[in-house]
Amino acid sequence: MSGAVFAGKVHGIDSNGVQSFATQLDKKRISAVPHRNTVFCDILKLVPWAAFDKLVKNHGSDELVRSFTTKRQLLALLFGQLSGACSLRDIEASMRAIGAALPYG
Repeated sequence: MSGAVFAGKVHGIDSNGVQSFATQLDKKRISAVPHRNTVFCDILKLVPWAAFDKLVKNHGSDELVRSFTTKRQLLALLFGQLSGACSLRDIEASMRAIGAALPYG
């Protein structure tokens, strides 16, 4: 005797008309992880990036840079300040932990 037939006899349940939860999700096309901006991203929207890029160019602060640009340095220091990091190691560990969610420039 199958579980559905047994449940029907014991509890009076007819499972033939019940859709599965997975079937209902397929019909609705629900995204499992909706995109949400972080407070950090909202704060970065307030930075005048065009003026920042102009200052970087005028002062030549990225001329000898290999990979850690002035913009990345600013992002790291802002992140450290806002997250309450006590050291560069704290900043690096925190940024590594949430790496994909960080906006890099």
